[in-house]
Amino acid sequence: MIQVIDNFLPELYFKNIQNNMMGNNFPWYYNEYVTSFNSKQFQFTHRFCGPSDDGRYDESPCYKILIPCIDLLKCREIIRIKGNMTPRTVFRRGGGYHLDFGKHKNIKTSIYYVNTNNGFTRFKGKGKVKSVANRMVIFDGDLEHEGVTCTNQKVRTVINFNYRV
Repeated sequence: MIQVIDNFLPELYFKNIQNNMMGNNFPWYYNEYVTSFNSKQFQFTHRFCGPSDDGRYDESPCYKILIPCIDLLKCREIIRIKGNMTPRTVFRRGGGYHLDFGKHKNIKTSIYYVNTNNGFTRFKGKGKVKSVANRMVIFDGDLEHEGVTCTNQKVRTVINFNYRV
């Protein structure tokens, strides 16, 4: 089941996230792939929390802007929260179907859309959800999905939550 919630956050909290992540001082990091080392596309990411490359769990100083989302999602255990910023492309391109953490049961994935654009999230065999600012889509973590780039804005920006409820 895919649940779509528009106007997920009150305006004040939404604008705080949007202004931070779309501003000039947010720490984005270059990733030369989107999924499975797809070398045809790249993106910028920000790990708000989760396992680091050396296996430690840590939190970014920017983590606190997401507390309203975490509270509304009723996260019992956060596995990872990651921001993705993909630059516009001439034609929309999918990043490749994937599962964030394999076929684990009892993991939820939620995608929060930071800006409105003509990109979307496509679900394997289940349709798509358009990128609309302040929209949250919630689904089981074992549902394959892919982000699709936009052509009408400079970037498509989302936050990906992986957690247990």
